[in-house]
Amino acid sequence: MSISEIASEMSSVRLALGCLLVETLLCGGFIALHAVIVWQFLSRSSPHARSKRDILLIGASAVMFVLAILHLVIDLDILVQSGLLRGVDVATLAKGITTWNGQTKLGFAKLTIYILQTFIGDSFMIYRAFIIWNNSCYIIAWPVILLTGEVASGFSSLAIGQLSPPARFHAFLQAYLVIAVVTNALATVLVMRPLWSSRGEVSEYRPDGFRLRTVRWRVAKSIVQSAAVFTISAICFTVNSFVSPLGLSASHYIFPPTVAIVFTIAVARICLSTVQESPRPSALEMNYNGPRIQSCPSLPITVDDIEDYSALPIAIHVSVSRTSDHGSMSSCGPHSSASSAKGKDEKYVVEENPGVV
Repeated sequence: MSISEIASEMSSVRLALGCLLVETLLCGGFIALHAVIVWQFLSRSSPHARSKRDILLIGASAVMFVLAILHLVIDLDILVQSGLLRGVDVATLAKGITTWNGQTKLGFAKLTIYILQTFIGDSFMIYRAFIIWNNSCYIIAWPVILLTGEVASGFSSLAIGQLSPPARFHAFLQAYLVIAVVTNALATVLVMRPLWSSRGEVSEYRPDGFRLRTVRWRVAKSIVQSAAVFTISAICFTVNSFVSPLGLSASHYIFPPTVAIVFTIAVARICLSTVQESPRPSALEMNYNGPRIQSCPSLPITVDDIEDYSALPIAIHVSVSRTSDHGSMSSCGPHSSASSAKGKDEKYVVEENPGVV
């Protein structure tokens, strides 16, 4: 065996072990994050106040959590099956890792998890675009068509991989990854456009030294809010499937828990923003918890939103209090006792409640 082959096998094993360590750390943090979010959702909202949408999103987040943990378990099983615990040499270990990540039951299980995560993430992005664009079916027509083709090509590649040679399976897998990139990129653009356009209309004074920092913060915040990590992961998978098998293997380790974490954070922003800590809002407080604001809490309230709520009836509560103190007039005349007897507090309350805000 040549020195270059030994170096290649060593780099492959090191990459697998390093990426597995990163995946383990991400899953460990994800366990704590998911537990906190579920606890906050269950403790801060009463059962009758939870909407079906919130329950569905929390359920999807739980599915993403289970898929991420299963992915970690499969990666650990692949290392065990490759002979890591038996003390095999580097060449055997590298060959085993490559083989078990290929067209085997464990390899197909990892691919199935990625397909399911991509489907859930893209469906969530399309739903957000549908809400943000005022329930427009025309906006999400192409993303829905692409999502259907994505699911069909993904499961077709799984079926072909079990019956066809590696070259044909790899071609179908590349086609699926390309469709997934286009679907996710289109949905992400539809979600991010209102975010950037709404911020562009607001002019703020910022010192010159903070401009670069502000741009970086806006980019990072928009990536998290729009869940653009879905698109980044899809691009990495697609590019590495054409140019780098090692890069594709690294993406398989790192991105499943990362995508699940970002998905859970986005779901938490939506579900927890609708939870009200106070029992009842004030009568004169306007409730801007419409579906568009809940889908993306960072979007500002527009003129259209205010006009929608301005047509609602307003509850009016008028209280008039009058106090007469005649005690100081007791020494002014013989009628002081009668005057002091009439010196009572009078309070008039006028309530008008034409409707509930």
